[in-house]
Amino acid sequence: MAMPGPAARSRNAKLFAKARRASVTRRLGNQRGAGAAARSAIGWSLRNALKVWSSFLLLMAAFAFFIQVDGQ
Repeated sequence: MAMPGPAARSRNAKLFAKARRASVTRRLGNQRGAGAAARSAIGWSLRNALKVWSSFLLLMAAFAFFIQVDGQ
């Protein structure tokens, strides 16, 4: 499923919040037990760490590029 851009998300934010809440309850609802919940929490933390790390690397790459351009 293609995710719409930020413009579409801000246009109907309430609908998106409702859909997101439904998907979260559905995802956690079919994983009964503490082990499954812990696994999903670990998965989410890994995903967030990956997002942070990738944005950090992108920032560093842009920084290095600007330094290189400035040096020439």
